[in-house]
Amino acid sequence: MRHFVHGTDYSYKAGKCRCLPCKEAHRLVNQADRIRRRAMDCPRYLHGTESGYTHYGCRCRPCTTAMTEARKARSKKKNLTPEEAFSLISALLEEKISMKDPKMSLYKIRQIVEKVEVGHE
Repeated sequence: MRHFVHGTDYSYKAGKCRCLPCKEAHRLVNQADRIRRRAMDCPRYLHGTESGYTHYGCRCRPCTTAMTEARKARSKKKNLTPEEAFSLISALLEEKISMKDPKMSLYKIRQIVEKVEVGHE
């Protein structure tokens, strides 16, 4: 078994240690990364992407538009119409699946939702 030195980002990532010193080291490394990226110009290949807006702090029109569209898409996904909600619940009941079932995986839920979506197109 490997031994990790506590209070390092490496022990947090590779050793999966979640003690306070390791969490703090990981937080500081990520914070330094964010500061470093924000100080850099957004790479050309990331212009017009959500990543350019988020990770590099780029506020050019294409990056801002990409972020706006991404947010809209995410909020659309979350809001089910009453018909969609009914279809999803019906599909789950047909499959006799309990959301509390520990064997229930997100993958299985997605498969069921896809069946419902295909059936309604």
